[in-house]
Amino acid sequence: MAQNERFPLKHVAVIGGGAGGLTATKRLTEPGSGFTCTTFEQTDNVGGTWVYTEQTGRDQYGLPVHSSMYKSIKTNLPKEIMELSGYHHKRHADKSYIAANDVLQYLNDFADNFELRKYIKFRHHVNYVKPIDGDKWEVQVKDLVNQKTDTYTFDGVIICIGNYSNPVYPNYKGKDICKVPIMHSHDYRTPEAFANKRAVVVGSGPSGLDITHDISTKATTVFLSHHSERVNSLRWPRNVDMKPDIAELTENGVRFQDGSYEEVDLILYCTGKIKHGRV
Repeated sequence: MAQNERFPLKHVAVIGGGAGGLTATKRLTEPGSGFTCTTFEQTDNVGGTWVYTEQTGRDQYGLPVHSSMYKSIKTNLPKEIMELSGYHHKRHADKSYIAANDVLQYLNDFADNFELRKYIKFRHHVNYVKPIDGDKWEVQVKDLVNQKTDTYTFDGVIICIGNYSNPVYPNYKGKDICKVPIMHSHDYRTPEAFANKRAVVVGSGPSGLDITHDISTKATTVFLSHHSERVNSLRWPRNVDMKPDIAELTENGVRFQDGSYEEVDLILYCTGKIKHGRV
């Protein structure tokens, strides 16, 4: 496709092959829509954040790993609410809350049912998007496999990369002297790294609560640091102790705002992610 090639239909770029990108691709390519599209997906498959990978940090192309999916996660919404327009779940009729790999299978089934893969360029990373000529958009894309960069012109762009992916790290006093390994929930995958260790989990949002339960199956003790009265009233495994917010980090542990101190082997931040800025 040449940079200035014109199409009989309005040609739209879709960025991202997750649930949002698949929905956009389906609607744009329906007969009579007046549109066609090219969808760019950075990884080698559809599914977006629902794709589980052992990789953390950066991938083989030096790009940040987008997915925050950990192995044991299940949906916190019924699958019926999560269905995409025009396609019902064909599996797991007996349950509403399903595992991440079941959601991923549904998204793959959706893509195959509507033959969407032919519109998707996998392993293509969008470098930038900018308006040109008043009503057009210039999109520069890198083919990661062939290490080739191309520039395209589109009539419109739909960005479907999710709202959040960059981890937020708290700025605690003592962070510069702390020698305890620190992990963010974005990079959490399985509890094995916590086996026979004392760990602090910071944050009582959905991921903090879920991961605390997960690592308690392997860890000696898990200290859950938070400020939620509701969380204190929940039933927890015997090796999970409630702690208030952190006052400071030390070389080998954590001091909490109630004055208590614990030496720990790992610190896990479940403290959210930064929302993407507008294009």
